[in-house]
Amino acid sequence: MKNLADTQLKARKPIEDTLNGKFKAWKDKKDIDNKYRQRQFENSKEIESLYLRMDEIPKTTKNSVKEVSK
Repeated sequence: MKNLADTQLKARKPIEDTLNGKFKAWKDKKDIDNKYRQRQFENSKEIESLYLRMDEIPKTTKNSVKEVSK
């Protein structure tokens, strides 16, 4: 029985190590993707707020600029 357990442990160990390494690499890549996704979201919110501020600025024409300067 002990022999069987040792054999199974020896067979499983390299597979588990490989799996853990692949999982760690996947998790690191996912963390990097989430970090950049968050930055992209923050930048898009900032751009949206700037567009809204631009829309609040009154639009002027050439005639109204000339009238103001008189």
